[in-house]
Amino acid sequence: LSDRVPAHIQMETRWCVAEKIQDTFKEHFKEIHEDLLQLFFNRSLVAQSDIDNFLNPDYRQNLHSPFLFQDMHLLVERVKRAAEKNEKVLIYGDYDADGVCSSVALKEALKNFGVEYCDLYLPHRETEGYGLNSGTVSYIQEHNYDLLITVDCGTTNAAELSVLKSLNIDVIVCDHHVAPEEKPPCLAFINPRFKKDTYPYEHLASGGVIYKVMQALAEKKDEFAKATDLPDGFEKWALDLVAIATVADMMPLVGENRVLVRYGLVVLNKTRRTGLKALIEKAKCISGILDTYHIGFILAPRLNAAGRMDHANTAVYLLQETNYKKALEIAEELNQTNAERQAVTERIVRSAIEQIEQHKTRDKVIVVANTSEGEWPTGVVGLAAGRISQKYNRPVCVIGRSSTGVTGSGRSIPPFDITAALKQCAHLLEKFGGHPQACGFTLKSEDIVSEFRSAINKIADQQMSEDDLISVLALDMEIAFERLTWQFFDDIQTMKPFGQGNQKPRFASFHVLVIALQLVGADKQHLRLTLSQKNIQKKAIAFGFGHIASDETKFPIRAGSFIDIAFEFEVNEWNGNRELQLNIVDIKIQQ
Repeated sequence: LSDRVPAHIQMETRWCVAEKIQDTFKEHFKEIHEDLLQLFFNRSLVAQSDIDNFLNPDYRQNLHSPFLFQDMHLLVERVKRAAEKNEKVLIYGDYDADGVCSSVALKEALKNFGVEYCDLYLPHRETEGYGLNSGTVSYIQEHNYDLLITVDCGTTNAAELSVLKSLNIDVIVCDHHVAPEEKPPCLAFINPRFKKDTYPYEHLASGGVIYKVMQALAEKKDEFAKATDLPDGFEKWALDLVAIATVADMMPLVGENRVLVRYGLVVLNKTRRTGLKALIEKAKCISGILDTYHIGFILAPRLNAAGRMDHANTAVYLLQETNYKKALEIAEELNQTNAERQAVTERIVRSAIEQIEQHKTRDKVIVVANTSEGEWPTGVVGLAAGRISQKYNRPVCVIGRSSTGVTGSGRSIPPFDITAALKQCAHLLEKFGGHPQACGFTLKSEDIVSEFRSAINKIADQQMSEDDLISVLALDMEIAFERLTWQFFDDIQTMKPFGQGNQKPRFASFHVLVIALQLVGADKQHLRLTLSQKNIQKKAIAFGFGHIASDETKFPIRAGSFIDIAFEFEVNEWNGNRELQLNIVDIKIQQ
């Protein structure tokens, strides 16, 4: 509904229903209901083996050998030497949920393999920024570390790596961010995005990368004097952290990630970690039914909040805590920090939208900034960018200021690789990095915000058309109410875990009669409906659509109206009752 955004950036949501499967394709899978088969086809599952591996990912069969990383043997040998010679090792991680979980998992692994002197260091987002820096190099040198292992960072820190190399300090980089064409100056480089490597799956989070390191060490555990008593498969208990890291970093849940997260959810639901048990309790979740939703929207935001609002060490302390009473205290602290993070994010979003409306920008890439130190904390500008990008369906860069400089985060839409665009703007940046759809950067000065806006929009004008800015809602199929049965719902559940690359199925139903509608929610911002199609009734909830019933001058919807709906198919549980309902994601009103 275009009235949800200012008039100067009006957007229409284009519904794109997937091509219907052909009868010849259905002939090959007569035992699979055609609606479920359509969902498989939409996810490029067109062979029986593809479907079998998708529905029943096998831990032994569907994971690649960690030694397909060219430098993995170097890593194992170097860790073995550190254990044998009792060397000082520093793990240097990132401050987000992926970096925190990965760093904690690696430290546990190194301890298990006899590395007694192993420290963990996470930089402060506001005062130190992302990745290695000159202060890091000095710290490592002053504390006489023999080996540095970076986690979820390090790939783009060629200058710092070169200095460490000149000081004869070995460095192993374990990362998953966009990699340069040549290997950085380090002993071992473990990054699935490195094009010259031979690892066949590029979408691992750093949690997945560290798990491959753990698998490699486990394969060679007989060569480690202090690890011979480790039981086979011990590393699987780290899959709870791997699942959190993968979902939190929005990695596609297909291929190897699907295996890691599928088994990781099993481990998470019976986790041995005192800290995670406390977090689950304080977040009012229930062990045994945790899935990717609980990770992505409840647990990971609380772990992320530590590094966004203060220091990520709070999340580290939680994951390492063994006393349940203390763990509950830390978990409650993260609860409060997360609530503060939500409030600050909301304030930045409102302020940014005011800028956009005031300037009536028509830029393809929206760039908003507040360079007063502390006004827009750099820890949350990325979240604000994501919210604004969703609202306007455009790439968005939100820029704030911290003690380390003028720092921004960007979120993009599929047609525009925002990190590649930053590479073309490198002359304006102190540093940058990220993924095609998300990035972070630091400007050389606050005086060049306008110049940066012009530069990145010049790139966008060359790469994107106006059609690319039209929001596209991908729908799996048109479906009649009569086919929305409990059996079909159960079939859909076999496709879990849902997430990036395997979104929860979405459907379209047309010419639906509104029987009844009711405004619900504290601010009447949601809409509950009873709908009918060919005399079959369904209950529905439409979150955030309260305005279409409260403003009949713009949205003439009432009992008796006919509408088209796009929705997810789910179960509503209350007071022990379970009923099917439609979770509406978009509405088109028939005039």
